[in-house]
Formats: sequence, C-alpha cells, structure tokens
Amino acid sequence: MLIKVTAGTYQGLWRVISAKDTQAYGKALDLALPDSQTLERGNAPLRKLHADGLEILPQRSLVGHSAAGITYAAKRTRKPKSP
Repeated sequence: MLIKVTAGTYQGLWRVISAKDTQAYGKALDLALPDSQTLERGNAPLRKLHADGLEILPQRSLVGHSAAGITYAAKRTRKPKSP
C-alpha cells in the first residue's frame, strides 16, 4: 500500500511494509521508499502520520501512480555509533 504524508518528519511518498502495535510507539507503521524493498523508517507512529496529513493512495493497476506534484521522501543517513 502506498501512502502520502503532506507535512512533518515523514513528508513524502511511502510504501507500507508492516503495521504493528508496540508498547513504545502505540500503533505504528514500518515504511520503505516506493521503489525499495528495504526498511527506511521503522516505527512511524500512526497518530503522528495522521496529524501530519496522512493520505492513503488508491490502488492502481499496472500504470502506477502519477508522480506529478509528489515530493519523494528525503533519504536520511544515520550517524555511525561512536565506540
């Protein structure tokens, strides 16, 4: 399923990998970039996504979604852990 978030930390177009209910975050989603199989953002709180303008995109057939006007999520790199 593809979702679009219009503002905030999770702004952009995402593919939902899984949905879960955790003690730490409550209801949360694991997110990947639309054209990727790997986890990009884990434990994205559903209440935060909803507050930031979560939109569930309709499922399409082979033609996909129009990319006009969609801002893809910025890829963030993690800082290496210090020893």
